[in-house]
Amino acid sequence: MNKSIIASILALGLVSGMAHAEGQTGEVEFIGVVTQNTCDIVPEVDGSYSKVVNLDTVAPGALGDYKPFALKAKDPTQQGCIDFNGKTAKVSWASAGFNADGLGNISGTATDAIVKLETVNAKNNASITSANNLGVEFNGSDLTGGDGFKFKAALKGGAKIGDFRSAAAFTVSYL
Repeated sequence: MNKSIIASILALGLVSGMAHAEGQTGEVEFIGVVTQNTCDIVPEVDGSYSKVVNLDTVAPGALGDYKPFALKAKDPTQQGCIDFNGKTAKVSWASAGFNADGLGNISGTATDAIVKLETVNAKNNASITSANNLGVEFNGSDLTGGDGFKFKAALKGGAKIGDFRSAAAFTVSYL
C-alpha cells in the first residue's frame, strides 16, 4: 500500500509539473564575429575609458560645444591591434536614432534634438548621418600608434525642451 501511495504522489507531481512547464516564450539574439585575431577597442572620453559622452545643456535651436572622444585600442600590443598597422580601418555606426541630420533622440523628452557626430582624423572627415553611417575610413596605424580614431559630438537643440538620450553601436573592421 505504501508503494502505491508513493507512486501516486510521484505521478501527480509529474503531471502537475507538466501543467506548469508551459509559459512565456521568447527569443535570444546572439551576435558575434569570427576573425583571425581580435583587438579590444574602447571609447575614450576625457582621457578615461567611458561609454558615455556628456554633452552640454543647450537652448532650443542652439548648437552646443563639440565634445571630443576617440575609439582606441585597449591594449595596443594585442596581435589583432597590430594587424591594423598599414591597413585602412573602417568604422561603421548603427542606431535606430540616425536620421539625415545626425543621431536623433531615442529616449527623453527633447524628441527633436540631435547629436552632430563628426570624424576628426578620418581619411575624409565627415558628419555621421543615416546617409553615411555605414563606414568612414581611418588610417589603421592611428589605432595603435596615436590618438585612436577621433570623433567629436555636439548636442543641437530642437524646438522641444527636455532631456536627451541616444546611443549608437560601432563596428571597426580593416580593409
